[in-house]
Amino acid sequence: LGASLDSAKLGFSSTLAAVRVAPDLVDRAGETIGRYPEVTHCYLRDHEYNIWFTIIARDHSRIESILGEIRDKLALAAPDVLNLPATQIFKLDARFNLPKPTL
Repeated sequence: LGASLDSAKLGFSSTLAAVRVAPDLVDRAGETIGRYPEVTHCYLRDHEYNIWFTIIARDHSRIESILGEIRDKLALAAPDVLNLPATQIFKLDARFNLPKPTL
């Protein structure tokens, strides 16, 4: 369990992104994407767009810059990179009732 901060309330921008790469480029793509400190999660999916990741950056311009750099470094066409910013946010309020430890 850990903290979940609202990046927008802290003045940052965020997005979910995905890239479509050939199977032989998956490792290189993952390494390239993972080098950005703004990338918080990066994972492989069984999907046409096979690498998905989240970016939290100072603004939307920085997000676009990161995605452009990734596209260039991996020699991808524009349709091979998706920028999927949230249009609506849903937050869950999960509370756990844990048994009290016996001493």
